[in-house]
This record gives sequence, C-alpha cells and structure tokens, in this order.
Amino acid sequence: MLTTSSLKVHFFIIILFFAITLSGGCRTGNSNSNTQSPQAAATPQTAASPGAPAPVQVKPATPFSSTDVAKLKWVEGTWRASGEDMEPSYERYRFDDDKAIMIESFEDEKMDKPSESTRFELKDGEFTAMSGKSRWTANEITDDSVTFFRVSIEQSKPSNAPASHPPVEMPDYGPRSLRWQNNKDGTWKVTVDWPETGDQKAMQKSFVMERWPQGGQSQK
Repeated sequence: MLTTSSLKVHFFIIILFFAITLSGGCRTGNSNSNTQSPQAAATPQTAASPGAPAPVQVKPATPFSSTDVAKLKWVEGTWRASGEDMEPSYERYRFDDDKAIMIESFEDEKMDKPSESTRFELKDGEFTAMSGKSRWTANEITDDSVTFFRVSIEQSKPSNAPASHPPVEMPDYGPRSLRWQNNKDGTWKVTVDWPETGDQKAMQKSFVMERWPQGGQSQK
C-alpha cells in the first residue's frame, strides 16, 4: 500500500513531476480558460490487468498556445514544498522560452546542485512533460490553475521472458492527476490524486509551495 510518510516531491514530477515528481515508497474556472473537464477528456481504454485502472487519453478541448503557457508565470521562481507527512522539497521553476517551463529539483535547502530536472513543453498544441516512462499532459489551463493527467503507464517483461516476448502492462499504482492552484497570496497549492487500484484506495494529497531563496535561508 502507498504510505503517506513515504511521499516525496521531486519535480516534477513535482514536474511539473514535481514530480513534476511525486512518488510513493511502496505500491504504494475561469471564463477565459482553455478547458475541458477531466471526465469528458478521459477516454478509457481496455484495462491492462485485473484490478488496474484503464489508461486514459487526455487532450485539451482546444489546442494550447504560448498565450496559455504565459498564464502560468506565477509558478516562476524558487520554492519550498511542504505538507502533511512529507519532508520539505526544494524546486526552481523558470520559463525557458514562451513555450516551456524548466523545473529543477534539489536534495536540500542549500540548493547547490540540481538532483534532477523536468521540462514541460508546448508542442503540437499540447503542454506535456516526460517523467520516467510516464507522460504528463495538461488538460486545463486557466489564469490561476493548471491540471495535468498522466497518460501512459510503465510496461515491463517477465524476468525470464525471451527477447521476443511482448511487454506486459503491470498494475498502475501511480498518481493519475496533478493540479497547480494559485493561492494569490504569494504561494500556490499542488494537489495529487491517485485512483483506486487493486488494494489501494483512491487518495488525494496536497502541499503548499512557498518562495525560498537559493542559499537555504527563509525569507520570513
């Protein structure tokens, strides 16, 4: 089962995973928005194995443009992520150009050297990032929020399988959606949702991003 004490944001995944990356230790609105509801956008496919949710294909109702990406300028900067049952995580978000956001993750508050990075990029009308063998794609962008869905799952072969053996889709215990929400007070909120899968119950976890200067000293 996924334990809350083992949750850690990397991004992305905080990338933005941050995962941009957020992972488990065991199996663990707005009138000028470009939006489509998750329910309408998610098109279930055949489930890969008993107890596993079906992969989803998620695309925006209207292709995104650089104007949509520019609405997310409020995530730019250096941040400390904190929440219940998780150790603080440190990330830096910067706009690489008018079509991409780079996210760097750091091991500690000194932020001497990035431990990993994630790049969200606008391409062919989609705003996406890769995290491991998963792809995250934006379904909704407004002036104050963005929602991403994970649209692929890891595939593997049995350890004793011949080279010609096709990949086998394994039960997917990872998070299914990720949302950034501007709190309009200098902070923003990240909400991650996991679907019910096998013996794992559906769950939701949130954490707050607060500005943090490079060098390990709080601005408070």
